[in-house]
Amino acid sequence: MIKKFLSFYLLFFAPNLFATANTLGSTAGILDPTFGSGGIAVAPLGVFSTVNGVAIQADGKIVGAGVVNGGLFDQFTLLRLNRDGSLDTSYVNNGFNVFSLTPVIQNSAANDIKIDFTVTPNKRVAVGYTFIEGNTRAIFGLVREDDTSLNYIVLTDVTPGQNSIANKLAIQPDGKYVAAGFVGTVSDGTNIALVRYNSNGTLDTSFGSGGKVITSLSTGNDQALAIATGPQVDNKIVIVGFANNNNQFAVVRYNPDGSLDTTFGIGGKVVFGAAPVNVFTGVALQSDGKIVAVGRTNATPNGVTNFAIYRFNFDGTLDLSFGLEGSVIINVGTGGNSEASSVVIQPNGQIVVAGSANGDYAVIRLNSDGSLDPLFGNNGIATSPIAGNSQAFGVGIQNDGAIVLAGFSTLTGTSQFTFARYIANPGAKFLNGVSSAIATKYGKVNLGILLGVRFP
Repeated sequence: MIKKFLSFYLLFFAPNLFATANTLGSTAGILDPTFGSGGIAVAPLGVFSTVNGVAIQADGKIVGAGVVNGGLFDQFTLLRLNRDGSLDTSYVNNGFNVFSLTPVIQNSAANDIKIDFTVTPNKRVAVGYTFIEGNTRAIFGLVREDDTSLNYIVLTDVTPGQNSIANKLAIQPDGKYVAAGFVGTVSDGTNIALVRYNSNGTLDTSFGSGGKVITSLSTGNDQALAIATGPQVDNKIVIVGFANNNNQFAVVRYNPDGSLDTTFGIGGKVVFGAAPVNVFTGVALQSDGKIVAVGRTNATPNGVTNFAIYRFNFDGTLDLSFGLEGSVIINVGTGGNSEASSVVIQPNGQIVVAGSANGDYAVIRLNSDGSLDPLFGNNGIATSPIAGNSQAFGVGIQNDGAIVLAGFSTLTGTSQFTFARYIANPGAKFLNGVSSAIATKYGKVNLGILLGVRFP
């Protein structure tokens, strides 16, 4: 009797059920019409402004870190949006916090922001740089605030007499802050620079030399452009960027004390590639400790820059089970330049990579094996022409799974803070039209749970 019912159900009802599932899946990767205007939120301010980093608060509000120029100086800028993309007018000055890191205004910028969930109330922590000495030299800047006050501003001169800029920030599980960037001069080249701070903003002298670590990868310019840490890698610190003047990809792993982790790559370093452009700009850690690094390369026959996504095993070797022998190189858009800027791992293990393509916002979603997710956007790729030129630098995932990109666009004629939100459909990932969330038995879909009947 059950077999007859099952045959009848599958013949007449299941196709409609599966079609419904596919319809639901097809909404992933489209702009969220409930956010801003048609999924885009532009927050104009000053003559020039851009978001360099984005983070999501526990309440779902979106915070950005970047720079605004009102006509004379670039200034360190934080801003906050409500969940619907409107400016949060309860935040500082109608949604914006624009300030100088020094008593005398000089050029400065915020390059990244993170939420410190290790303390209550949660803190917003941002890094970047400020110029000093009459706008002649840059040094690291660290800022922490909460909803009641600006906690502190800390300036760090990594090497006196040289420029130093903090590009990205990581917050350790113990609440310490690690800023990553570079130090050096145009004439002598630049090296990777890390600085670790205690939660109160003081330098952590147990890290490197007096809280600072400087690493050289080549005789040319080297920079750290992204950083990650966490229990997935035994609280070691992973940075990615470039070596030898953008020519080579770079991944470096440090022990918690700042020493190079010699169990990773060669002496703690993985440096490879020989194209005019090979740059990693984003990094994320999987739950199994594998490292996903994203950026751009033009080491392809088409001669333009392409999204470059690589995955590394815990020891620094390429994960050959990912993409084509450890990498996914893809031209996003219509054949012009495209570049990935940041990456985040969804709770289900899928990989979301944000960036730009031909002057449009772009986001792709990969399955854990590196294949494009056909249920996201247009066969795994979503691009959003905003107006004029636009580029996304940061990506975050809200607690409902929505994907938020942040950067700039010239929608209003000048470069302005711009956010986009995409529907992600977390938990609604389908395999051949059937939800993968359906319980399985011995690796096969248990239709008994789907249909409400029990099988032996």
